[in-house]
Amino acid sequence: MSYLRFGWPLKYVKANSEDYVYVTGYEKEYVEDYGGISDKGLVELCCKAIDEYYKDDPTFKEYLMKKLAKRLKVKLRKRPLTDDEIWDLFWK
Repeated sequence: MSYLRFGWPLKYVKANSEDYVYVTGYEKEYVEDYGGISDKGLVELCCKAIDEYYKDDPTFKEYLMKKLAKRLKVKLRKRPLTDDEIWDLFWK
């Protein structure tokens, strides 16, 4: 399973992914990120977690996402992309 795939449109951040982050390993799983995650990738991953954790509190969810993006100087989309929109943008 990939958390971020290189070149794919990001759902929350207004950009395409520059990172590839995934779980790997046979006897013991670990997360591979090729030595680092960009600020855009970090904001994207955190927004995914914030969105899920605070799904019943949209005001606080939006507050946290905006604060995080501002702190790391990353531009968020006006609204998250749907899976279909991500797919369509990837194949353009």
